[in-house]
Amino acid sequence: MRTHNLIHRSDCLHADAGTFYSNYYEDSERIFSLFDSYCWTGQLLLEDALDTARLFYRHQIPPLHRDLFFPVTITEQDYLEGRQRFFYYGDEGVRFGSLLQYGRHAHDIAGIVPLPSGIVDVDICTDIPVDPSVVLLQGVDFEIRRDYLVFYRNLFDVFPSEGLTPNRTCTFYLRSAYSDRKYLQNRLGVLTRTHGQSTDAYRDFCNLIVDSIIEGTSAVRLVQIICRLFGVPCTDETETVEVLDRDCLVTDKRVYFSATDANFLYKVGDTLLPGTVLTDAISVINHKRLPESVPLFLERRFLGSEYLAGLYFPNEVCRITYNTVASKLCFPIIGRQEDVDKFWQTFHERAVDADLLEQASLGGWINPAEFIYENVLYPRVCLFLIDINKTGERLPLVNTKILRSLLPPGVLFSLQMSMPPVPKPEVSISVRGRAGQQGTGMIPLAAKVLVFGCETSIRQC
Repeated sequence: MRTHNLIHRSDCLHADAGTFYSNYYEDSERIFSLFDSYCWTGQLLLEDALDTARLFYRHQIPPLHRDLFFPVTITEQDYLEGRQRFFYYGDEGVRFGSLLQYGRHAHDIAGIVPLPSGIVDVDICTDIPVDPSVVLLQGVDFEIRRDYLVFYRNLFDVFPSEGLTPNRTCTFYLRSAYSDRKYLQNRLGVLTRTHGQSTDAYRDFCNLIVDSIIEGTSAVRLVQIICRLFGVPCTDETETVEVLDRDCLVTDKRVYFSATDANFLYKVGDTLLPGTVLTDAISVINHKRLPESVPLFLERRFLGSEYLAGLYFPNEVCRITYNTVASKLCFPIIGRQEDVDKFWQTFHERAVDADLLEQASLGGWINPAEFIYENVLYPRVCLFLIDINKTGERLPLVNTKILRSLLPPGVLFSLQMSMPPVPKPEVSISVRGRAGQQGTGMIPLAAKVLVFGCETSIRQC
């Protein structure tokens, strides 16, 4: 097997051997195989050294550890008996502990092998680690389902085995076997006090946090951090859109992918500045007017430790009422009554203009969300509107607590997340007519939820 790879240059060894081995020597294939094996070994050692060196550069820390080859030894009896534990939904004979899967595969299952402890992904299986003659590919010859290797070919027919049936043993090798050794959590997660799975997204998120700690947090970097947190594509530098597809956007620097329900906001030829959000999953609001139908929810960490919970400000016109605790005018706020009274007492104590609320109202009516945003928050706040249904692979939301320490005390930010509309529940009941006949009918139920101890009807925006 001759190889032409610029890394190990085995083709040079073939040429340096001369025409004697290629034209006259009867066992020339063994000589060339020896050359290839020597170069394969050198290449594997070089790749292993490169993977180790990447651990010392935080921008290139591999999420998963790659084992060049991992030996696995199985017996024929265990291999064949593994098929009896694998069922598809709808099969008969399903029992406790069975492996249930949706969708029947086009090929029959030849056998099942448990994944070695710690291994989460495998590219190929070979008969020997270096210069193999038999190679099985994932997605073609086998698949990974849960913690098992599901083979569609009998390993004892393609790999060398020892012994007699049914006690034969077979040893094969997992090439490029990936295991999770918590590289990112132990190196970057501990440093940034964040948590996440071993993925490229979590590594990029941690690196942005470290860059903010070292160089300071800018408005562009804050947008990039939020996008990494929710799995939304965002630019890192100035780029130009070259190709646009339904779920793919290609620039002159890199390729971006979007979630299934998200839509790209730019077209071919547009120039994208650093920190540009590419889809409609996240909207950054830093202008004076608050968009319509966007309510404000200020959580406890945003308001202060003296509050028991958060406060919800509806984005709709409401009638101004009178607050008996503060002895001032007020508008409806959803939350604990103690927090609402605390808010109005603090608001009227710190308001420069005593008649601010009365001046902002129109004939006794006011929009609470717009009033708070324009008179309290703007321009010291950056508001992020996030459509959860259009985000990608999200990191744990507990990581948002690190954002407060990255911004100056005078700068506020808020993450407003919206969920897809929930259809009104309906219940099927049995009714009895005057003649004693029974029938069924669908009666819609008014959706009510318990928000911070106050039962209230919620309208989908």
